[in-house]
Amino acid sequence: MDIKYIIFMAFLLISLVIVVIIIAIPISVLPSYVKLLLLVLAMLMDVLAFSSRYYTPFIVALIQQRKRDIVLNDESTYWLSASGDAVIRKTDNGFSATIYIAVPLYKSATEMTDEEKENFGKQVANLFTITNDPVRYTVQLNMVDKEEYMQNLKDTANKEEDILAKKIDENAPQKEIEMEKGKVAMWRNIIDYISKTRSYELVQYATVSGIDETELDAISIAQQRAKNIIAGVSSVLGVTPYIVTGNDLLKFFEPEHIIPYYTATEELSKNVMNLVP
Repeated sequence: MDIKYIIFMAFLLISLVIVVIIIAIPISVLPSYVKLLLLVLAMLMDVLAFSSRYYTPFIVALIQQRKRDIVLNDESTYWLSASGDAVIRKTDNGFSATIYIAVPLYKSATEMTDEEKENFGKQVANLFTITNDPVRYTVQLNMVDKEEYMQNLKDTANKEEDILAKKIDENAPQKEIEMEKGKVAMWRNIIDYISKTRSYELVQYATVSGIDETELDAISIAQQRAKNIIAGVSSVLGVTPYIVTGNDLLKFFEPEHIIPYYTATEELSKNVMNLVP
């Protein structure tokens, strides 16, 4: 029998037993306030029974829970190679080294003519023939860290404000003062606009891996495959791919560098709300 029906019947049976207890036991033995509490409990069992069809997985997990202790694995799931160009993982058969290759594309489909779109589609199809090794081509949307950029803008705005204050103190011509005021207002408007908007980065990349019994051999295999991919992509697309290294690797597998789920949810909610009259 399906587990949904078992849980449904179990809750109904518990509710029925509680109702029978309320009716069968006199008030002299079971006070009225206790009966009232039992009645509420019976109603709760009915609610759980009819909602179990939607929440069966959660109910089963709660029933099968053995203990509250949670054991976390403290072993490193991955680490960076000494060369800084590969992500290493321990596998059952040895080591896996994965290299990320950035593929810069300087033109979007919205800027292409129909003929250019068709040619680009043929080029993308040719990517799958440049090697027999498994390769993953991915397009990913990342959040952009604007902190350093914003600080540079603020420094520039502060310098312009200092120049404006100096010109006012020196009784510079009104024309120069008005021009400097315009520069300050321009930088402040740019800062306000950029700080209020989210910035995203669309990246295209390919990943290739090497697996071997030793870490160095796995890295060597991945590096050789990456060189082949770079040469093939360069000849097919006419761009210059490069191996991603150092902290730039974080944007490909660390969640905080990828577009947050809540951001996409907010945008979807706004679009849906805009459709409501």
